[in-house]
Amino acid sequence: MSSPAALPEPTPTSPATTTPGGWWAVCLCANWCGTCRDYRPLFDELSRAHPGVRFEWVDIEDEAEIAGDLDVETFPTLLIADGRRALFLGRCYRRRPCWHGC
Repeated sequence: MSSPAALPEPTPTSPATTTPGGWWAVCLCANWCGTCRDYRPLFDELSRAHPGVRFEWVDIEDEAEIAGDLDVETFPTLLIADGRRALFLGRCYRRRPCWHGC
């Protein structure tokens, strides 16, 4: 099954190009979304904690072409990919306990 998501082009030094099958975590958000603003510090913290994963923060209203044919209905939406295809696309929930103690 092909993914409708068009992943951003990797840079020459990004984990998606330096690691075979590099992992991506892409937050699809909107600048006006308060939940997205609340989630951003955690997303940035996860990015620092996992340097082998390429983390991208994408405002899909400003960069609609990146989302391709995805029908994003809620913000923030998290896209997890292996560098070639999307493996997970789902909403980020607020105030839920998670594995790393947030």
